[in-house]
Amino acid sequence: MPAHTGMTSLDNSAWPLLASVVRYWRRHLGFLAGLVIVAVAAGVAYRYLFDPLEEREPLNYLRSCLHATGVAIAGWAVYLSLAGAPQSRMRAILRRLPQSTELVIKALAMTAVLAIVTVRLQLLLYPVPFFSERWVVRELPWILGLFFSDRW
Repeated sequence: MPAHTGMTSLDNSAWPLLASVVRYWRRHLGFLAGLVIVAVAAGVAYRYLFDPLEEREPLNYLRSCLHATGVAIAGWAVYLSLAGAPQSRMRAILRRLPQSTELVIKALAMTAVLAIVTVRLQLLLYPVPFFSERWVVRELPWILGLFFSDRW
């Protein structure tokens, strides 16, 4: 009876894909660092330009920076899973669709993820009064618009 090595055929087939994804992420770490810097700057600028004077406190600036960074990283992860990763199954599936359908699916997926992450971070980072119908109707579309403005 052969000795058990602890690896199955699934493990063997997963290693090339995992190695490919790790190489891809390493190559793009500089981009991720730049993305974080831009997100922090956008968080500060958004707080400074659009918020009332009484809300411009250091803790709120920090929250805005964390919020923007979290949403930017989530958007980057969605991009990688839909289009960026070289051997992504989702990328292969989307490439077989008509280009207009591919674009609609990508836009809907990106919008859904960014909206979910934005709302969850808002609930996590800010006190309850900052999450209101006013925020959802007024602020959320602006925040999503800012993230899409540099993506398209």
